[in-house]
Order: sequence, then structure tokens, then C-alpha cells
Amino acid sequence: DYRISEYIEGRTLNELAAITETQAELLCNTLKRLHKIQINIPDFSYSDCIEKYWEAINSKVLITNKNAIDEYKNMLSKCKDFQHRYGQQRVLCHNDLNSNNILLTDAPRGAESRFIFIDWEFSGGGIASMDFADLATEVNIDIHRMSALSEITVEELFIAQEIYRYTCKIYNHASELNNLTR
Repeated sequence: DYRISEYIEGRTLNELAAITETQAELLCNTLKRLHKIQINIPDFSYSDCIEKYWEAINSKVLITNKNAIDEYKNMLSKCKDFQHRYGQQRVLCHNDLNSNNILLTDAPRGAESRFIFIDWEFSGGGIASMDFADLATEVNIDIHRMSALSEITVEELFIAQEIYRYTCKIYNHASELNNLTR
């Protein structure tokens, strides 16, 4: 399925050498505004993603490495605990804020640049800290700085970032084996 929408002139974060402190603040404020949008949308399950990617890997190559199995069990358990602990207040989340899915628009004369999020296929009712942890990882913002910008505790962001990194790791492995889409 395809959806074509308005063409937006801008550069992806991937095209920028680095983002400035002002841009980091603007980006986090844009994400906070997204999380305030009230919409009835199905919940996104981070643990279901981990299980799906694990099963996709295991369907191609039987995983027998004890360390890999232990890591999977540990991360799945950590993810389920995280969802239980922090998932009571679900908000609209993008769930795929890699640097190719964030555009910085060129500001018209006298106006400010703005960030636009694209590629919404994984959006859903999620945990705000997962989007901020994703952003911290992808844009290389220190977790303590992200805590100050997002107003989310370092502890919550740290756990979210750990889950995000593991999910990316097994997604990438599954993709290589299966030509998988999330």
C-alpha cells in the first residue's frame, strides 16, 4: 500500500552534520506537542515487536547461542516490566524516529525552521519516553540532556533507550535474513 501526501521541502536529519542546541530544543518541543495530540489509536506493543523480530530470526536460523537466548529473555522481560510500569499513560507516538524520518524545513524569510515527522507506519498509542529515547539515540543527544528537554526521568529514558537499541539490533538482524518490515 502507498500513500502520497504533500511534498515538503526540507532536509532529513541524516543530511545534517549535527544538530545545534537550539534545534535539539525545537525538536524536543515538536515531539512534546505530538504527544499532546488526543487521538483514538491502537496501542503499540514494544514487547510484541521484540517477539516478532526474534521469531523472524529463529524461523531462518535456529538460535542456539545461550548468550543470545538469555539476552532475548532478559530484554523481553525488561520490556514487559517497562510497559507495565510506564505504559499506563499512552500517548500518540511515532515509534520510528530515525534520522531519515525527521525533516528540518527551510524557514521562509522571517520565519523559523520547523521539524516534521514522516513515515508513520509504526505509530500508535505508546510510551512517550520511547520516542525520546529513540531520538536521543538517533540524533546523539546525551540521555541527561534529553531528560532535561523532555521532562522525563533519566532512569525511564535509560531503560527505554536500552529497549530501543535491542529492538533495533534484532530488527536489523531479522531484516537481513527475511527482508522484513516492522
